[in-house]
Amino acid sequence: SSKILAMSWTNDGLHLALGLFSGHVSIRDKFGVEKADVVRSAPVWTLTWNPVPTKQDPTDVLVVGCWDQTLSFYKVSGQEYGREHRLDFDPCSIDFFSNGDYFVLGGSNKKVQLWSREGVYLGDLGERDDWIWSVAVRPKQ
Repeated sequence: SSKILAMSWTNDGLHLALGLFSGHVSIRDKFGVEKADVVRSAPVWTLTWNPVPTKQDPTDVLVVGCWDQTLSFYKVSGQEYGREHRLDFDPCSIDFFSNGDYFVLGGSNKKVQLWSREGVYLGDLGERDDWIWSVAVRPKQ
């Protein structure tokens, strides 16, 4: 039993992901039954499902920001999807644009970054004087 730091539902409401202080990511069905357990090496502070699967690959993809300073991607099965990215900062918050093509990431680097759904870093959108604890994309953007 570990503290839950983050949670996110798939767009269809069939799966829930929980990011835990212990470093685990628990993927559960809508009844709460655990379907997968991903083990990371540090607290999982932020995670979110991409709201729009692609037509080429209808897989639900979970983006996980872990305090081992990584960004990683997983399928509902818990299988890693794509490659892990080294960040050099602790990620605190992730939010997708409505179309699912891009997401923003904020954290201990004091910046808001723009990333593609495939995990390509596209640039910085802004910088503050302190950690970015929470980010939110305006709906329908």
